[in-house]
Amino acid sequence: MQYGTVIAIVNEKGGTAKTTTAVSLSASLGALGKKVLLVDLDGQAASSRWLGVEEDGRLADALVRGKGLSPIPDVLPGVSLAPGSGKLDSVSHDLRPTQGGQLRKVLAEQTQFDYILIDCPPSLGNRLIGNALLAATHVIVPVETSILALDGLRILLTTLDDVRDGMGHEIVLGGVLACRYDARTRLSRLVLAELRRALPGKVFETVIRENVRMRECPASGQSILAFAPDSHAAEDYQTLAREMIEHEDRWRLPAGNVRKGIDGLVAEGERRAVDHLRDEAAARVREAAAGENRSFAEAETPPEEVPETPPAGGEKAPEMDPAEAEKNAETPESAPELPPEVTFETEKEAPCAASEEAPREDPAAMRELEDWLDKVTGAKPVEPPAAEPAPAEAMVASADAPACKPEVPLEWQIDRGDN
Repeated sequence: MQYGTVIAIVNEKGGTAKTTTAVSLSASLGALGKKVLLVDLDGQAASSRWLGVEEDGRLADALVRGKGLSPIPDVLPGVSLAPGSGKLDSVSHDLRPTQGGQLRKVLAEQTQFDYILIDCPPSLGNRLIGNALLAATHVIVPVETSILALDGLRILLTTLDDVRDGMGHEIVLGGVLACRYDARTRLSRLVLAELRRALPGKVFETVIRENVRMRECPASGQSILAFAPDSHAAEDYQTLAREMIEHEDRWRLPAGNVRKGIDGLVAEGERRAVDHLRDEAAARVREAAAGENRSFAEAETPPEEVPETPPAGGEKAPEMDPAEAEKNAETPESAPELPPEVTFETEKEAPCAASEEAPREDPAAMRELEDWLDKVTGAKPVEPPAAEPAPAEAMVASADAPACKPEVPLEWQIDRGDN
């Protein structure tokens, strides 16, 4: 029975925008008027949860029976969903090796769709991956633009050749999709160039740029086209959908084994990327070392002596008396000079005269204190003994100096009637 293009979206590594691509590409194809079936083959049901659909065992039950799938219609404009569930993990364990064609039988009934996109589990050891590859006509491989992505791609391409050779199923590498691409980083640009060099004509011209709105989108229960229609991610996936529709004739590999030469090409791409980064790091180290050497050389170079500028008119500056020069050398230039009007009679008076004037006692406050003590304790402050009058000579000597307060504050003695 004839049915539409079946695309398995697969990668050995997790976290490579596989589910993001499945949901966003389905939405973009649906927005272009295509009828799309999204098959959530992952036991974690990430695509289903993204679209706000609770786990549903209908796909797992259909795989066991080999028929009878009833998709959920219109989860997105033009898009139906075969939801995933935890039951798929049990199905994967229970499937016999001879049951590799169960999904193909189920999808053969879905003749009303132009595109069937399969969101595959992340591990190639999952038996449902074999079902997906045997059911698919094409494969799209989303990869991050990182060094590790190259090695994962090589493993996947080897698996495709094993399916083609061992199972006799003609499956086409629809394209490698560079995701989370950041043109500001040299590593992203380098890995993308190596991908296109290793797989000429098999890497999509469209790249999916790194975008914060895409990271926020799954929590909204919407596609990126509805959640952030003006974002780079929405623009990129719509461009990818148009590229797929307009260039389906390019989705065919020339006769021959895909793996032939691919190991060498991808390995060389890895080597070139690593060598480039190593050379760049070495250049930075050399540059930093050169900067340290320059700084050390500048620190070791003695400062140039500045010649003394003679006084105006060409006259020679008068020589300073040796005694005065020695005195100036011992006294720091920054030592503060006291105003000429501040003088002290003795060293003992100097700190007091230079300090701020102590606050005077307020008679009203003293009366309040006496009243409070009398009310609380019934005690009264004892009047301090009268100070002896200062000699006339001391009064005359300190007439010109500011008044000083005693360094020790006056202490009050409370008479509680004990004596």
